[in-house]
Amino acid sequence: MSHASLHRDAIVVLREWAAPTPEQETLREGFIRLLTEYDDATARTCFPDHLTAGVIVFNPDLSKVLLNLHAKAQRWFAFGGHLEDGDETLLHAAARGWAARSRGWPRFDLRPSLCTRRVIRSTS
Repeated sequence: MSHASLHRDAIVVLREWAAPTPEQETLREGFIRLLTEYDDATARTCFPDHLTAGVIVFNPDLSKVLLNLHAKAQRWFAFGGHLEDGDETLLHAAARGWAARSRGWPRFDLRPSLCTRRVIRSTS
C-alpha cells in the first residue's frame, strides 16, 4: 500500500474515532489538520511533523506498562514507529511496530484508543 492509501486511512480513522477527552479531541483535530495540509504526512520525510503508529502494552490490571527504549532519542516510548509503504493501515503499522520489537510476544487485537504527540530532537 502506498503512503497515499495510508494517508486516506489515517483521515478515516481519525474522523471516525471518538476522542475520550477534550485534550484528545484537540490532538485528533491537529492530526487531521496535518493530514489536510501535507499530502506526505504519513511519510517520515514530511517536515515539520509526520504521523507514526504505536502500541501501548499494559498488564492485565493496568498497573504497569511495557515501554521500548528509542535508540535515537534515548527515551522510553510505546512500541511502534514510522509508517512504511507496505503498511496497509495505521493499525497494520502499529502491529508491525509491535511485532518487530516484541520478539515473539503474543499478538492481540488492536484498536484506536489514544492520540499522542511527541517531539524528538536529534541528539547529534
